Amino acid sequence: MIGKKVHLSTLALITVAMFDLVTTLVWLNQGMGEGNPLFAWLASHGSLAVVMGKLVFLIVPLLILEYARTVKPKTAEFGTWVAAGLYAFLYVRHLLELR
Repeated sequence: MIGKKVHLSTLALITVAMFDLVTTLVWLNQGMGEGNPLFAWLASHGSLAVVMGKLVFLIVPLLILEYARTVKPKTAEFGTWVAAGLYAFLYVRHLLELR
């Protein structure tokens, strides 16, 4: 996988995930809570636990999607765009609910 080109869909998914991670850390450091019970539990163990959890929940699906690209590239590309779009939709919806 090293040395292969990175697809725009993968970059889009990673970008949304990184915005989610950074804003989660900012909000947690401002005393706000985490709505996801798993990540609330991780947050009780510190910022590093949240970062590691978010990375695991990003990297494992990305590895699966990248493997799927070797078997069904068009389906994997479509799935990556769907995942990025849904993640972005949920992220923006959550931001709007916080206002």
